Amino acid sequence: MIRELLNDLIDKNQKQVEALGEVLEVLKEERDVLKANKPELLTGLLEKLQRVTASAMLAEAQRANAAQALADFLGCKPAVKDICLHLDDQDCERLKSSSAELLKMVISIKEISYTLSRQAEEHRFLAELILERLKFMNASTRSEALAIDKRA
Repeated sequence: MIRELLNDLIDKNQKQVEALGEVLEVLKEERDVLKANKPELLTGLLEKLQRVTASAMLAEAQRANAAQALADFLGCKPAVKDICLHLDDQDCERLKSSSAELLKMVISIKEISYTLSRQAEEHRFLAELILERLKFMNASTRSEALAIDKRA
């Protein structure tokens, strides 16, 4: 029974890694769109991101349930270190490897999310700067037009 529950958990870990991989790909596309200064393409990507995020959340819930089922059977917390205390070395290593792959994917998503946040902030700043310049140019143009009208 332990082996079946463990295999289920490892399988759910892998499915979550795959789902998060899809999230990561969309985030990379967003990064590239921002880098290419094509914000009009973001709407489609945001819709795609919502779909893959929902899938990743479902995979996370399934993984958490599988971890809880194994932990309940073993009488421990649903944490790798606690579960490993009840497994032989080979099974513990399989679980650690699977969990490490999941953690690596989560870290990759955090890193690209930080980059996206920074890029979005830069775009906001540049947009505000452009708007200020346009307002200044518009005010300057009005002043020149008034001066021309007064001379005429």
